[in-house]
Parts: sequence; C-alpha cells; structure tokens
Amino acid sequence: MPPFKNIVGNKYGKLTAIKFIGRKNKGSYWLFKCDCGNKKIIFSANVTGGLIRSCGCYRKSKYFRDFISKRLTTHGETLNGITIEYRKWVGMKTRCYNPKIVQYKDYGGRGIKMSDEWKNSYEQFLKDMGRQPFKGYSIDRINNNGNYCKENCRWVTIKEQERNKRTNIVYKNELMVDAAKRLGLTHQTLSIRIKKRWSLEKAFNTPRVPSKGGHKRIYCHRGHLMANCRVIKRKDGRNERICKICANIRGSIYRKLRRLKK
Repeated sequence: MPPFKNIVGNKYGKLTAIKFIGRKNKGSYWLFKCDCGNKKIIFSANVTGGLIRSCGCYRKSKYFRDFISKRLTTHGETLNGITIEYRKWVGMKTRCYNPKIVQYKDYGGRGIKMSDEWKNSYEQFLKDMGRQPFKGYSIDRINNNGNYCKENCRWVTIKEQERNKRTNIVYKNELMVDAAKRLGLTHQTLSIRIKKRWSLEKAFNTPRVPSKGGHKRIYCHRGHLMANCRVIKRKDGRNERICKICANIRGSIYRKLRRLKK
C-alpha cells in the first residue's frame, strides 16, 4: 500500500481538501469543500489528477453550457430541427458517395461528384446557394451530366426540375411533361407507356381513357368488407351471405358453446 499523502489545505480547481475519510480499494477518499460552499467526499486521485475540478456546480453553470455549445456546434443547422438546406446538402453527398443506396447508380455511379468546397463545408454550400427561396423548391443541376457546384446548380420548382430530367423524352420538339399535361396524364403514366414498348407516336397521342367506375363496395353489419363472403344455410332453409371475418367469429363462438355444454 502506498504511503499516506497529506493534502489538507491544498486547493485543486474549486475544491479544497479538508479531512481524510479513509481508504477503499487501494484508494484514498477525502472530504473536499467547493467554492460554492458544498462539501463532498471524492476519490483523491481524481481531484489531484485534474479529472474533477468542482462539486458539480460548474457543469450546471451557464458559462459551462455556453462553452460546450460553442465547442460542439459547427454551423448550428441541426440544433432546433434540421433545416431544409442541410437536408439537401446531406442528400447530395449521400447520392454521390454512398454506394449502398439505390440512387447511387444515377449519381455517383455515373461519375457525378460534389465540388471540394461543397463536399468539405456546408457553410460554403449555404453561402453559394443561399436559403430555399420558397417552400417546395429543390436543388437542380443545369447540366444533368455535370457535378454539384456553384456554377451548375440552382433553386427551381419541382415542375421545372421535371423538365430538366435526363429521362424526359422529346418527341417532335415536345417534352414528355408537356405531352402529359396536354393529354391529361401524369409524367409517370407516359414513362410506363414507353417502358411497355409503346411507340412514341402512340404514347404521345393516346389520350387518357376515362375510368368506367369500380364495383360498389358492400359491407356487413359489423363494417367488414364483403369481398370474401360465405354462404351459409340458416335453420329456416334460406341461404345467408356472411363475410369471412364474421363467419370465423361465429364459428369460434359456437365451438366454445359446445365445449361448455360438454
């Protein structure tokens, strides 16, 4: 066991040694008094080694909270909820450099990258692009084969971004989105037509077929859909339509009653 070291009166940070308490697990425990007035028994090695500098009052002080906040805060965009600009920046970085996501093949897989200034600094991205001008605006690359950089990016609406997509097919000087609007269709419907190997002439000129209307849905008295129904014979000989869920409930009740009768 190491020799006893008297530290009475010595001050470490805000703690002053007052009294030796005893030994436990090959360590010395002392009673310390803090500048705030609190007294606390602490393992002396933690105090003399600089690990503990107060009774705990310093961590609760505003100065300490401000110090930690400034030390851990980089740009402040994730403190009170993640901002839309930070989400856009993270999304760009993920699409370009994370091969595990599905979108990587259309971005990083094609050689699209972020400029070094944007990749290493969100603050530089925010300085170049500014805040989102209006709700619903997104980052769009002017040249679809170009990188994410200040010269090739802009804030646009979703409709403007759809017009600048690489998959936007042109037929007789008409964009797919414009043809879809003329025919009363969605951009996705025209894409599906082309994927099904429709000719461009047929896909761009076939109007939307109005729906004939589906079958009226019928529900049982308990609110279950009668799509999967059963026909059971009642005691009076008539047939009764009952939904599958109600039939299972009724069957379980009858089985329980039979067990009780036995």
